[in-house]
Amino acid sequence: MDDIIRLGEIFPSFVLVILTAIVCGSLIGLERGIRKSGALTYIVLICVGSALFISIGELAGVGGLSVETGTITGHVITAIALIGSALIIANKGESHGIYMAVALWVAGAIGVIVGLGHHLLALFVTGVIVTLMTLLYPAQLRLAMKAHPLLLKLTIRSDTEEIRLRIRELLEKYRIQTDSMRVEQSANGVKVTIHGVEEPKEIRTMVSEFWSIQGVLDVEH
Repeated sequence: MDDIIRLGEIFPSFVLVILTAIVCGSLIGLERGIRKSGALTYIVLICVGSALFISIGELAGVGGLSVETGTITGHVITAIALIGSALIIANKGESHGIYMAVALWVAGAIGVIVGLGHHLLALFVTGVIVTLMTLLYPAQLRLAMKAHPLLLKLTIRSDTEEIRLRIRELLEKYRIQTDSMRVEQSANGVKVTIHGVEEPKEIRTMVSEFWSIQGVLDVEH
């Protein structure tokens, strides 16, 4: 009976945690760059989930258990880091995947603040983050427009892991930030089309190195 009474006492605070996390997550998820990707739901769920995990301490107290908030926070951070890593890998290291991973990371941090009961602070931090994202997104687009984008078309004999690894190594060597990399079969071999944010200054040297990859039949730039 005491547990039921205790649950009734903490229920309003749990509702407040959930509502605040939803508001904060939604504000971040509605930012233009994220909204276009359709990731609003992911951002909100990360924020709410982080807040709920941190709030578990109160439920544990009802059941007579002892749970350290610091330990739970560490596990939450680790989980978000793993999700972000998976997102970056799924997007093959492209800038959009990194942007989304960072957004999830920030949403998780705000969720932790909400779970600790600092609702006004969480709303303030959310306002600051949304303002930064709103102001920096147009600036990022303008910078991207000024930069000369990279378009590289390779024809390779076969799509092997060794060739893919060598291509990635060269892209990393010349610090190419890729927007996309498409691989498709053709009559003359396998076509690999790479779109990058900006051409490196050493573009000719880079192209010659792509030519030196064993299995590359043609390089168009």
